[in-house]
Amino acid sequence: KAAVEHAARQAADGLALAFAEEAKSVEKLMADLGSDDARVRDHAVRVLGDRRGRGAVPALVERLQDEDQRVVHRAVGALAQIGDERAVAPLIELSRSGDAGLTASVARIIGDIGGAEAEGYLLTIEAGYPDPRVRHAAREALAELQASAAGAVPVAARK
Repeated sequence: KAAVEHAARQAADGLALAFAEEAKSVEKLMADLGSDDARVRDHAVRVLGDRRGRGAVPALVERLQDEDQRVVHRAVGALAQIGDERAVAPLIELSRSGDAGLTASVARIIGDIGGAEAEGYLLTIEAGYPDPRVRHAAREALAELQASAAGAVPVAARK
């Protein structure tokens, strides 16, 4: 019973925090990115991504170095939602962590964001990354990027 009560209290606290973040201005959300509490940073990143404000990109890029991996992954998702090319170089740097799963995910996100730097990166990892899953992800992202640039229907939209 105590464990259930504790879990319910934590869930209620999380919901209260999420609702509070939703009501905050961009300036307050940006300030929350520097909070000592990872939950506060995580919720701020989520709301900034949902709002898709390009002004938040530099602050979200900083969260790619967060000590809490949940915040890092949330920042990757927020940058994907915003789709600003300024995120490409920092995402490339993050993809060099050695985690093939992360690199494959980031390759797809970089392909969605697009631009010359994204295309060059995708060509490079498609040709020589040691993990076949990453090469496959890069190949698909590159095909979608090139189809999008040519005005064609992206590969993912045809599936």
